[in-house]
Amino acid sequence: MINDAASSKNREFPLGFSADGSLAYVRVEQDTGTDVLAAWDPITSKSTPLLHDDTVDSYRILRDLDCITPIGASYMSDRVRNRFFDEKAPTAKLYRSLEKAFDGNAVYITLATRDRRLVLVYVWSDRNNGDYYLFDTVDTHADRVFSRREWFPPDAVPATTQVSFKARDGLELRGYLSRPLHAEAGKPLPLIVMPHGGPFGIFDKWEFDDDTQLLAAAGYAVLRVNYRGLAYYGRAVTVAGAKEWGGRMQDDLTDATRWAIKQGMADASRVCLYGASYGGYAALMGVTKEPGLYRCAAG
Repeated sequence: MINDAASSKNREFPLGFSADGSLAYVRVEQDTGTDVLAAWDPITSKSTPLLHDDTVDSYRILRDLDCITPIGASYMSDRVRNRFFDEKAPTAKLYRSLEKAFDGNAVYITLATRDRRLVLVYVWSDRNNGDYYLFDTVDTHADRVFSRREWFPPDAVPATTQVSFKARDGLELRGYLSRPLHAEAGKPLPLIVMPHGGPFGIFDKWEFDDDTQLLAAAGYAVLRVNYRGLAYYGRAVTVAGAKEWGGRMQDDLTDATRWAIKQGMADASRVCLYGASYGGYAALMGVTKEPGLYRCAAG
């Protein structure tokens, strides 16, 4: 398979082959829009699109119980959503049954025995730090192997909600908002804007985030912003962050803060920035560029 990115305007990345070896699966990164997962026939050179999301790229490839053959992908939006090339395939049906059993959680099969009877399943959410289960596909029984924090009850922390807003130049941005567990509905709260590190190749996820939950437990609302330059929202959004440190990337955080205030989510007099790596830089740059907007910064 040969792809001339200069002429096709696409970049193609091999993922693996179908079980019978007749098709190759590729991830196609486009100049505009999000990526496409496609099947390529080496005999006819025909490429057939299989999976695509209008908002986000695929962030994890799902494989059959041989742990080799691609069968689908996970997409990160308001939560983790698994999608498959063939919903009627046995492993796709297994995923759906596990998702039903672990309702409210994301599910990922990490390993399987050679006879495909036993599978190791990772289960997690924005409130669950992660559990591993050994699932018997014959007896349809799951035993918990271990938890990342066995002592931690998921109902002790708040849920995380995906939010969206437009930057000043019209670019649609998304992020995740977490409010203290028993916060009064509609009440503006002290807000921590928490830019992620990287910045390139990184993105904030729907998951249990230690810093977020620690701050929420202390009474703060926490806003994690997927500003331009990040991964997994399409190449154009990534490229939009080129040479924009302290520029439009920083403006995205400012716009997110002002959006949260306007929506009545944040107390305008009690907003701070906090981050690590690039996030630490963005926190300090934020109070430098917008001293009247933020009370403090930590990085």
